[in-house]
Amino acid sequence: MSPKYILRNACLLILTAFLLSQCRDEFNDPNPKSNREEDNEAPFIRLISPVDSTIYRKETMPITFTVDDNFSLNRIEAQIASIGKPAPGFEMKLKPGTKSFNVDTMYRSNVTDTIELQMLIFADDSSGNARSKTVIFWMIKP
Repeated sequence: MSPKYILRNACLLILTAFLLSQCRDEFNDPNPKSNREEDNEAPFIRLISPVDSTIYRKETMPITFTVDDNFSLNRIEAQIASIGKPAPGFEMKLKPGTKSFNVDTMYRSNVTDTIELQMLIFADDSSGNARSKTVIFWMIKP
């Protein structure tokens, strides 16, 4: 055997031994478990106006509230309906897709008498956690 033949075989043996030592008994999972936190918290609704059990003596009333979530808001809905006497309703549906969303708008009642109104705010997040808030208030013709 020639020295070149011995050297070549020795190199092949060393290379094979190196490659085999690098092999591990693992595989790449196409669906690895993530270290992501689970979202178990419902969105937080902070209502500024209307205030529960308040009498508004104007034809218009501000609707102001903020909805916050620790991950991502999916849907926000707000509705105003009269109780006992007819009055214009109010409805809004939003899909913000953010962690925080502010609503600042006006409600016009056009009332001819004192009316009792109920407002419902509903919010859910991308994980399906939901929260609602209800207030009752009155509006009097100015």
